[in-house]
This record gives sequence, C-alpha cells and structure tokens, in this order.
Amino acid sequence: MEQIVKTGKVQRGYVGIEVQNLSPSLAEAFGIKQQSGAVVNSVEPDSPAEKAGLKSGDVITAINGKSIKRAWDVRNQVGLMSVGATATFDIVRNGKDMKLNVVLASAAEKGAGQGGIVNSRLQGVSVGNIEDNDPHYGKVNGVVVTDVARDSRSWHSGLRQGDIITSVDRRNVRNLKEFLQVVNKANGPLLLRIVRGNGAAFLVI
Repeated sequence: MEQIVKTGKVQRGYVGIEVQNLSPSLAEAFGIKQQSGAVVNSVEPDSPAEKAGLKSGDVITAINGKSIKRAWDVRNQVGLMSVGATATFDIVRNGKDMKLNVVLASAAEKGAGQGGIVNSRLQGVSVGNIEDNDPHYGKVNGVVVTDVARDSRSWHSGLRQGDIITSVDRRNVRNLKEFLQVVNKANGPLLLRIVRGNGAAFLVI
C-alpha cells in the first residue's frame, strides 16, 4: 500500500507497503491454507515496514488483533493510527505464522527520505495507487485521492477524497511513482485533471 499520508492537526502514520488481495490461486501458489488476507507486493526502502522486517510475499492476516480479509482492510486499519503508534502485524511467511511490530512514521519523514510529496501546494493531501477493489481499477490510469485536509489549498481548489488524478500539468500519470516525479518537479500552480464518478474536470491548485 504505497501512500502519501496527509499532515494536519492529527498526523496519520504510514507503513510503506503495497498490498493486494489474497486470492485462492495466490494462496495455492504460496502453499498456505489461509484463504483471506493481503499479500505484500512491495516494501519501500528504509520504510517502517522494512525496518520491522516485512517482506514481499508476506501475507497479512491481522493488524492489532483485527482480521485482515482484503487489501483495503490494511489501509483502513493503518489509517486509524497516528504517527509513532505501534501496529502489530500477524503475517504468514513460507507457511509459518509470525508477528511483527511496525512503528508508524510521519509523512514528513517519508517525504524527506523516500521521494514523497514535497510540493507545498499539495500539503494535506493523501494519495495512493488505484487498488483492485476500486471501481476505476483497470479502467483509468492515475492515483486516487484518499484524503484531503479541509483547511488545505487543495480542498479550497475543489479536490476531494475519491478523486482520481490522471494528469498533472497536462502530463499523464499512470501511477504513484509517475505522479511524484511530475509533481515534485513542478513550479507554480498545478493543473490537475481528475476523474470523479462518471465525469472529469480540471483543477488549478
């Protein structure tokens, strides 16, 4: 779950992983009996997840004792926690059950060390890759807005949670990596093309 987390009065933490739903075919391929959970696709270098020992291929079955049925549950659980909190991940690795404690870091730390959003015009905005449970998955390329601080420049410009950003300054962005590359090199106002529901619009931030 690669995600830039907003900063505001309450700073929400980030973990630094990208996950997908555990399907029956994946469970069989991994040789595990577990039929629900979230598979870790990638772990960001020097992220809280890497420091805690999470690895690609791990299957997350619970966080802080709450069952993880699908990838979206990981985001929901982590999103309720603040910077500095410890999340206990129950995982299955190579057929063995394990517990790992992940100390959530801040968006500022991510931005400083791992290429997060450093463009001040998007301060207070949280974005991530479009996951397979999103109705836009496979239909639209871009990044999904997972949160917008109500007192932010982006909120006042009309950006809302659930919007899909498909281009920045008329440059198409297919995923989070491309979005960050364009946004962090931009100077001045940002021209964003967004998809909202069945419509599309341009916003200037």
